[in-house]
Amino acid sequence: PPLPSFLPRKPSPNPFPPSHHQSSGDMAPPAGDAAEKELQRLRRLPENRICPNCSKKDTMFGFSAICVPFKTFVCSDCKSAHQAFSHRCKSVTMSNWTMEEVLALDDRNGGGNRAAQERWLANLPENARPRPDSPQDILKQFVNRAYNERAWEGTP
Repeated sequence: PPLPSFLPRKPSPNPFPPSHHQSSGDMAPPAGDAAEKELQRLRRLPENRICPNCSKKDTMFGFSAICVPFKTFVCSDCKSAHQAFSHRCKSVTMSNWTMEEVLALDDRNGGGNRAAQERWLANLPENARPRPDSPQDILKQFVNRAYNERAWEGTP
């Protein structure tokens, strides 16, 4: 019996060219794969699994947001607080990252949550940090004081 008219009679050519992911293992991985691997490593470091702003802990894979100007791995609530001041935030999983951007997040290059705390929160009074369950307006006030007003900044 003849095929219904909506079914193709023969396979149509693949409109997508082969990608590097379909190649054999003898080729070096593209720079994007290396950047992604390094980003995942940095994301999972113990110091980057504690939000530098509210101290929320991520026990699984690390936070999925990075506040780019301050090179910090932040929880979703603090990401929203940063975005309220137009601080650029990128997703670990949904954004494209260059190796240069990823290397900037390394502690050796002044990035990551430990370096951020040593710089932006060096003189933070013990009771000034918001809690992980703080309302959004408190998180925004904290982000504004810490990063825009530089109220507790130490020596870079």
